[in-house]
Amino acid sequence: MKYRIVLDVEGKKELKKLPKHIIRQIGNKIDSLADNPFPPKVEPIKGQENLWRIRSGDYRIIYTVKHNDLLVLVFDIGNRKDVYRSY
Repeated sequence: MKYRIVLDVEGKKELKKLPKHIIRQIGNKIDSLADNPFPPKVEPIKGQENLWRIRSGDYRIIYTVKHNDLLVLVFDIGNRKDVYRSY
């Protein structure tokens, strides 16, 4: 079963700020979540329930999975040094 990918407003805003080659790299990683929302090396966000993070180079993709709706909701995308400040 394929999951549907939805980018939150904040996720879209952050993605648009990045260089095109980074957008492609992150886009490929996000697209792969449709087949497997919990790939190897995915980790939960400490202190947050149902929030996950996955690496894409120096960037992190923060998302949640809604199994009943077959939905992956991407909340935030950012550089590893900045993205965790709000969580």
